[in-house]
This record gives sequence, structure tokens and C-alpha cells, in this order.
Amino acid sequence: VRHTDQHRPDDGGADETKVRKINLVHMNGLVECDFVTKGAFKEWIKEGRADMEAYLKKDIQVANEFTKKSPEEIEAEVETTVKAWRKGIQEWAGMALKNWKNVMVFLDKN
Repeated sequence: VRHTDQHRPDDGGADETKVRKINLVHMNGLVECDFVTKGAFKEWIKEGRADMEAYLKKDIQVANEFTKKSPEEIEAEVETTVKAWRKGIQEWAGMALKNWKNVMVFLDKN
């Protein structure tokens, strides 16, 4: 993220440019993965989808453990949530793939 303030002599400020940066990569301990290709990204999305859907299902089941919802109501909630997640991940991945030349992939150092 970059923000630039420019002060010009005609607005009463000094003739200088200040650049402030927030280094999100450094702050979060990330490492760029320049080896991730467009094809590898597609494969990662496909492979990870089932795992993420399983996590969503388990989270919903745990969240409803002490509710009075029936198993059918919980399953309906799971289906609705997974369907919305699939739509969101498809939109996000589609946007990333269309703009692949501008995409940078990072992983946590740990």
C-alpha cells in the first residue's frame, strides 16, 4: 500500500514528495512464492476446495452443537453456507486468473 503526499510551492508547502509505505509482507512474515504458476494456482483451488468445505461443515456443526436445531436444519445451513462459499471462491479465483499477470502469491514463513 502506498500513499504519496506532494507539496508544491504554489500551495504554500515545500517542493517535496513524501512516500509512506505499509509493508504488509514484512509485518505478516510472508514470503513470495514466484514458483506458483497459473496452472498450479488452478490446481490448488481444486484440491483445497473439498478440505475447505469440510472445515465449513464442521464449524457449522460445532456452532450448532448446543442449539435446538434439527439435523435437517443444520444440514440446510451447511448447504447454504457451502453454496455461498463456492460462489465466492469461484468469483475470487476467476478474478485472480483473469488478472494473473498482476498476481503475486505469498505464504507464511512458518
